[in-house]
Amino acid sequence: RWLECLALVLAPPPEEKGEDPQAQITGRHFMELTNNDTSVAVSLMAWVLRCAAADFSIQEMAGRALAQLSTADSVFLPVAAAREAGATNDQQLAELTTTLNQHVDGLIQSVIQYEVVDAFGRCICQHQQSHVRTDVLIKNFFATVHNCLLYCANSQKHLRTHLALHSSIVKDIMFPYVDNILPALYDMPIVTMDTIEFSNLKSAVQTFVVVTFSVDVFRRDFLNDDIIFRMLEVPQCMNYVGFLEVVIRLCINVSFDQSQFFPLVQNKLQEGYNALPPDMQARLQLRLTRPDFSRALPTAQPSASLAAAFAFVLGSERVQPARSAEPQRAPAQCFGMQPSAGGDWDLEKGGPASDDDMPGLAPVAAPTLMHSGPQTGRVCELSGVLLTDPVTTPDGRVFERATLEAWLNFSPMHPLTGVPLTMAECTSADAVRQENMAYQVGVLSAAVLAAEEKPAEPAPVQQMTGPSLLGDLPTIQNDPGVAAAEKEKKKKSKIRITSRKLIDAPEEMRCSIDGKICTNPLRSIYGHVFEKKTLEKWFQSCGSVCPVTQKPLKMEECQPDSALKKQIIKWLKETGQA
Repeated sequence: RWLECLALVLAPPPEEKGEDPQAQITGRHFMELTNNDTSVAVSLMAWVLRCAAADFSIQEMAGRALAQLSTADSVFLPVAAAREAGATNDQQLAELTTTLNQHVDGLIQSVIQYEVVDAFGRCICQHQQSHVRTDVLIKNFFATVHNCLLYCANSQKHLRTHLALHSSIVKDIMFPYVDNILPALYDMPIVTMDTIEFSNLKSAVQTFVVVTFSVDVFRRDFLNDDIIFRMLEVPQCMNYVGFLEVVIRLCINVSFDQSQFFPLVQNKLQEGYNALPPDMQARLQLRLTRPDFSRALPTAQPSASLAAAFAFVLGSERVQPARSAEPQRAPAQCFGMQPSAGGDWDLEKGGPASDDDMPGLAPVAAPTLMHSGPQTGRVCELSGVLLTDPVTTPDGRVFERATLEAWLNFSPMHPLTGVPLTMAECTSADAVRQENMAYQVGVLSAAVLAAEEKPAEPAPVQQMTGPSLLGDLPTIQNDPGVAAAEKEKKKKSKIRITSRKLIDAPEEMRCSIDGKICTNPLRSIYGHVFEKKTLEKWFQSCGSVCPVTQKPLKMEECQPDSALKKQIIKWLKETGQA
């Protein structure tokens, strides 16, 4: 009830009588309400998603706001206010860049700390009988995870580990969602870009591309399933270049040539490519062989066998590094993030792409800006995408960590020089990552400054009827017996974190796996600190190796660090966060 009242206070005056005020709430409203405190905004939205007593309209508002918080559009106060204060454009840009940098780091840390992925999972399970509601929730979840994984923030690598170890939603919710949405698409006589099921299918594949590039644990799920082939069976899907592009990128990221289903997928993709008009074939080739770093989804370097299998579209070239072109206009939601409401950007013409592309994951404003291509060292020398977790080889070459790891799985040689190479010889290139983060938030801030002052209206929740597409999805819930038995004990011993400034927590108090503030810290024989439950899940998933050093490590070799726990409690109390 409190949230309903809050929605009425925050919402702008409805343009039409009877319009739902909650539908007008955006992520920016919550940032203004909390004075740009990302942690508070995220914790509130996560709590709403978990609250089974909340009305769906309130939960939908929370999910939509979280998706919007992952973009630059929701971070800042209206540009007009800054102009009235007399600030120059350069001063505004510098201020916005600093604010966005802090926002991104705080956003990702808060998504981990407040278990936002799990909150989405619980909310989806709660509404699994309504495909209308799950469509809305999953679309917002896709956008949130998709964008967070594409920032160059230092905490981004913690999010990848968090997804792999803490959350079952990817394999238990996202996969079943696609499995259950496909029959509905098969039964449609005509499938267009405006079909919500097809739009959500494309959104799912986009997110799969990002997730499989970043988290290799999800790749085997695709190798053991024919889901990619079944997606290509959707009527008219082969007519859309945008859809073919993301499917091919997904095949490359998961090394799909190792799957028993690859011949079926390869033949299907080749048939679809051959049926395209020549200009569409050229467009698809351009996107795959000369990707623009500012919009391309992250894609690994294909193995020799996979490159040969896709020679019909890749030609004699593999996926090449992004070209350093002359300045061109780009959408505000660039770097492979959510496209703008106006669609993708044509790389050859510098204008909006044609109707072969799908709409964005969520409607946002579509301003344009001028920016130059990447400087040397900003993009991976294998994949061509902007470096978000760069590593340096002994000879000074810089690669994206995930891309180099995938390469070394097939060949123990340096990808450019041919000399023997192991990941242990490579070091993190933190300076490059920081430069890229500054560049990335600078471009996004410039886009916000160039945007129209009136934000785009949020997309209304579509009211559709029909049977549930999502059958029986797994329920994520706590054991009520255990919760009741340990309630009093937890009340006394558990560290309760209600932080307003999680990003200020000292690094030594954070888990070395996912960056969350430790509540039950363990210290390994190598000196690293881990959260107990997180380390247990690591051992279950990855075996008895240290998450940091990759050296042999067992659970019994990690001892509770009571001194650190006391320091954490003291710090939380002193900062008023516990």
